[in-house]
Amino acid sequence: MNAPSVVIPFNADGVTAAQVSWTRGSVSYRLPCALVTPGRALRLNSGSLEFGEPPPLRDLPAVADQLAFLSRHFQRDCGIWAKYARLFVERYFDFVAQEVTDHRAELSGRLARFGTLYEVDHWAFSALRPLPRAHLTAPEAPEASPPQSLVRADIAFWTAEGAVAVELIGGTTRGKREAAWHARLDDAGIRVIAMPHDILTRGGIADFAACLPEDFRAFWRGETFPSGPFRADAGPLLLPD
Repeated sequence: MNAPSVVIPFNADGVTAAQVSWTRGSVSYRLPCALVTPGRALRLNSGSLEFGEPPPLRDLPAVADQLAFLSRHFQRDCGIWAKYARLFVERYFDFVAQEVTDHRAELSGRLARFGTLYEVDHWAFSALRPLPRAHLTAPEAPEASPPQSLVRADIAFWTAEGAVAVELIGGTTRGKREAAWHARLDDAGIRVIAMPHDILTRGGIADFAACLPEDFRAFWRGETFPSGPFRADAGPLLLPD
């Protein structure tokens, strides 16, 4: 029996009761949401990316251009005043590009049988998708339901092992609020990435990468071939004519 899908609202500072709907026991939100499946990572190319306007693909001929477009898109989802969340997204896309560069020989070999159909850089779209201002299910009590059961993360990811929340750390001490946040995530089995502000402002890509879990690296594992993100389903690469 397949595990039920999980709905993660994001791109919102908070979730109110008026934004929660129940239909036959299933919850939905009047907010942008990611529908994820246990055991299956949410990637840049998983489909169902929503843009305010269609991406100008003719102006984005190279993979680097497309990654820059996606980076700007997710930075906007962080909120205009969320400096460190936006920096995290920027550094994350730098990390994704560097991972492909560092493993170019291996990734090129995996594409040899496809001839010129794909470029090595297309593997970047297999990276995990960031969900800015995401709200994860981590109830204080078993009977709690949304929105009380939700905990906000500056950035979240969904891996094959489940949800991961990013904690952007500005100081060395944490108060009761942060401790309660951690406790709820721990109880729900949600991993936390601790990302100091100093890494985002002064660190290099290697410093940033060192803060990420192992399953964020080599994100092409389990993927037979790369696919692109600019479509509504899991079809083939959609590239400009």
